[in-house]
Amino acid sequence: MGRCFATKRGLNISFSLAFAIIAVFQTVTAFANVPTVTGVTAWTRQSDNHTILNITVTHSAYFSGHYVNWIQVNISGPIQTINMTDSSPADQTASSTFVIPYDMGVVSDTPAVQSQANCIIHGPSTWSTALTVPEFSSLQLLLVLVVLTVSPVLLLFRSKKRQLKTSASSHASNQHA
Repeated sequence: MGRCFATKRGLNISFSLAFAIIAVFQTVTAFANVPTVTGVTAWTRQSDNHTILNITVTHSAYFSGHYVNWIQVNISGPIQTINMTDSSPADQTASSTFVIPYDMGVVSDTPAVQSQANCIIHGPSTWSTALTVPEFSSLQLLLVLVVLTVSPVLLLFRSKKRQLKTSASSHASNQHA
């Protein structure tokens, strides 16, 4: 009987040790559904020259107790907050990606702009990459580079043409004399 008790005791200790090791090394993956600011673009409204930011946010698994409740915009220091409900100012029920407009007013300098979004359950996102406003579009930048490249060439060509014309007239007047 003593041996049977020792064997059972040894098995109990072995099982207890195995369960302790499993409990210590077992990991459970936790998924937080933090919103992400996937883009901030700026454009100028022609009617009043206001700079408008379009802040694109991705946040999935919407339900009435899980949505983005505010967006913050950092404009070179001062932080503005856009308060939201589940459907205002953008309908979060329609898609996991939505765009929030923000009116910066008339911009006279070039502030750096960043944005972040907050989920009522999982907290705020990281700040987006800084964007300098106003930002030149690729087409505008290309046009400026073309003008800066072509202008000196045209000026040089015009100058050479003038020199040739002056040289030809002086050569012709020397021949008549």
